[in-house]
Amino acid sequence: MKVVIISSTANKKLAPFIEEQMNSLRSIGITCVLFQVTQNGIIGYLKHYKLLKRMIRLEKPDLIHAHYGFSGLLANLQRKIPVITTFHGTDINNKKIRWISFIVARLSEKSIYVTEQLKTLSRNDYGVVIPCGVDLSVFTPQEMTLAKRKMKLDSTKNYVLFCSKFDNSIKNSPLAIRAFNELKKRQSINMELLELNNFSREEVSNLLNASCCLIMTSFSEGSPQVIKEALATNRPIVSTDVGSVRELIFDVDGCSIVEYELESVIKGLEACIKHAFQFGGTQGREHIQNNLLGLNQIAKKIECLYENILTRKH
Repeated sequence: MKVVIISSTANKKLAPFIEEQMNSLRSIGITCVLFQVTQNGIIGYLKHYKLLKRMIRLEKPDLIHAHYGFSGLLANLQRKIPVITTFHGTDINNKKIRWISFIVARLSEKSIYVTEQLKTLSRNDYGVVIPCGVDLSVFTPQEMTLAKRKMKLDSTKNYVLFCSKFDNSIKNSPLAIRAFNELKKRQSINMELLELNNFSREEVSNLLNASCCLIMTSFSEGSPQVIKEALATNRPIVSTDVGSVRELIFDVDGCSIVEYELESVIKGLEACIKHAFQFGGTQGREHIQNNLLGLNQIAKKIECLYENILTRKH
């Protein structure tokens, strides 16, 4: 089976969760050929149509799997090869472009949504929910002191890890920063708030393991990978109720759902740090495994979907 994977690399690199999914599909015997969209905006995507037609002619794929709505629109300009489109969140949550995703969902042979919430918003009864998996070989629990040493962090300091770059406005870092600074002032703990900014997958794993907990205060999410990665490394998590976070962490001791209010975030952060001090971590990895959210498990679900589509077509 040969599949063309369409995704944006306009920011000079493929999103890690898409690259990981593609590699996991390859590991179970599916030939994946990457088609990269190197320009932003709907016009930027549509300019790639001739290049896509050329790749289809040369590679003769069985299927096209597009990631995000704009990629799905590009893929569906041709009608010979069946298209599967995965919607990851911004393509549905953003009201300005949501209508494009609705059209793409109806043009695609099958739509994948990474959360039930996104499927509900799309009003697509024929879509399926398959989140992106987490690489359990990379995101593994480690001794905190070892992880700090790997990242050259101060062994005497306690760290809290923010879910993204501080300047990513959708992640709402000012709320997390204010809550962290206020808690630090009240408790006089030697702490530092770190941001996730341009690290490798191994370094993200090390930073999670070096931190007391992960904090996410986002306004909007789909199925956030960093939450699953924190669970896989047994890190406590404090997060706003966004995307699929509640269903991922609601029954994991040491994790807290908070409101968009300073005191709520402070209390959640305090509880997570206290849990880390008392118990060292959570049972998040077991939760990930029980819910079949490993990369290989998700790859097999996608493979089954591919096979069902090809069986119907033949």
